[in-house]
Amino acid sequence: MSRQLALPVTLRDAAGFENFHAAPTSVAGQALALLRDQLLPGTLVCLWGGPGTGKSHLARASCRHYPNALYLPLGALRDSDPEDVFADLDSLNLLVLDELDAVAGRDDWELALFGLHNRLLERGGRLLVTARVPPRELPLRLPDLRSRLIAGYGFGLPDHDDVQCLEILRFRAARLGLLLGPDAGRYLLHRAPRDLASLMDCLDRLDHAALAHQRQLTLPFIKQVFGW
Repeated sequence: MSRQLALPVTLRDAAGFENFHAAPTSVAGQALALLRDQLLPGTLVCLWGGPGTGKSHLARASCRHYPNALYLPLGALRDSDPEDVFADLDSLNLLVLDELDAVAGRDDWELALFGLHNRLLERGGRLLVTARVPPRELPLRLPDLRSRLIAGYGFGLPDHDDVQCLEILRFRAARLGLLLGPDAGRYLLHRAPRDLASLMDCLDRLDHAALAHQRQLTLPFIKQVFGW
């Protein structure tokens, strides 16, 4: 974080490439491969999709993966001065800007971002941007910024259906050392809030409860933990 800005920005411990579940041939799998193994200096990548599609997970994981990287959640920074936010960031190896939607349409932010984009990429840095919609659909007022974003690598991450959500739940449970059977996973999926962020929070709660009580993730135990 630049020295002019006194807002702490933290990364979720759970966000890593190793615990991101995606089929290699899927759009998410292709984005994962590029960000993890093929992100060359001077590269711009845009990820877009609705809540729970994994774009913020990939953004945080990228920031952990590369040295001299910085993650900025623009939704939390929108009321700050963009010149302060972007000061002294030209020499970063990777800059991650999550939630571009939060500042799209604001002249001060767009001008500051366009200038930083040019300086960063010219010096061999990398830029990763996320939004809910593709660059063509963002309410950007600066045509040059839109064209730069469109020209980069772009990945639209689709929403997950129930089968995919269950696969992700069981994959993440296994990463925690937990055995989440199909029936227990489906029960959790249908009783908890349906977005993946909430499901992961439920899984974290179950992990702590299972450790504290030395229990397996059975249906009765899940019901007991959540009072369902």
